[in-house]
Amino acid sequence: MRTFSIAAKHSNFTRAAEELRVSQSAVSQQIRQLEKTLGKALFERAGPVVRLTDDGRRLAFAVSDGLAIIEEALSEMGARPRDNRLELRAISSFFTRWLVPRLPAFLDEYPHIELDITTSFRSAPPPEAGTPLNIDFGPLPEAAELVFGPQTMLAVALPDIAARVNEPADLAQMTLLQVAGTDGWRQFLPRFDIALEPWPHAHTSMTWVHCIELARMGLGIALVHDILVEDLLANGELVTVNAMQQPAREQFFLMLPLRNKLNSAETAFADWLRSFQR
Repeated sequence: MRTFSIAAKHSNFTRAAEELRVSQSAVSQQIRQLEKTLGKALFERAGPVVRLTDDGRRLAFAVSDGLAIIEEALSEMGARPRDNRLELRAISSFFTRWLVPRLPAFLDEYPHIELDITTSFRSAPPPEAGTPLNIDFGPLPEAAELVFGPQTMLAVALPDIAARVNEPADLAQMTLLQVAGTDGWRQFLPRFDIALEPWPHAHTSMTWVHCIELARMGLGIALVHDILVEDLLANGELVTVNAMQQPAREQFFLMLPLRNKLNSAETAFADWLRSFQR
């Protein structure tokens, strides 16, 4: 069950094997044996990435809850102290662009905490009892906590590129950069009553990190979230283009696991995030 739970968490047998410190074939064999015992497929195989089936997802939630209950009981008995362990899942762009530069300060303040971080560029299903703290992205769910305050979408570029845009219509002659699967330029520009014809040359990438890096290389004007480029705007490496910004429909937010209480490491991290409220 633990092997299955970790494989489900990573959606990758190789990464599960690394965490368990066993071979990838050992993980695959255990999953196959479990599927044979149950008579049901738990994963859909697609190269190195595996995805839970509907049966697998139901079992993953149940196993996660069960393991959390066991771990909590062991912790209370003193058999396996877990109070200093912070298990965190975060959207990869947020982890790279916002969290990593600030982690040293957090760990200086809480040197006893041990991190267990998983990243993904896809949103996660709603949290269950045994899941980690989750920093996700998308329309704000009812149970989510918007710890940073309302966020903004910005058009940003290198200063010399931004200087060539004297009015929004000038974007027709520029290259636009955006992220797949999120609100992009076609959703952003109508708020300014702009209809660009013909539509500009555009590059689409899978993550905010890639989109921002393309802008830093001078390959176009990126549409990004303000919290991901705070440092680059502060040092002048990137600038806002023609003051073009709008409130973001999709947000980065915190989801807490559904269990009775957080451990001290989780509580410390959640409170630390809240200190950045704007």
